[in-house]
Amino acid sequence: MDNRDALKKAAAIAKIHLTASEEKRLVGEIDDVLTVFSKIDAFNEPVQESPLPISRPLRKDTVQASDIDPFSNTKLVKNRKFIGPRLVD
Repeated sequence: MDNRDALKKAAAIAKIHLTASEEKRLVGEIDDVLTVFSKIDAFNEPVQESPLPISRPLRKDTVQASDIDPFSNTKLVKNRKFIGPRLVD
């Protein structure tokens, strides 16, 4: 799938109408971003990860019951999961 088709599909899913000039500008921006990422992928120098400084112990997480139902204000629920349009074929 080329970048123009991917942009059109994303805009359709988001229900956004793009003019021809907006489409051309956004495809150009996507191409620029992908060019930068390809340069980053080509970078082969070893990277030394720095250890995370932990100066104090972390608190313990505790599970608490909630009175709020996260699905209470939507009809887009199936088997207690949010549903929406399929993004990837």
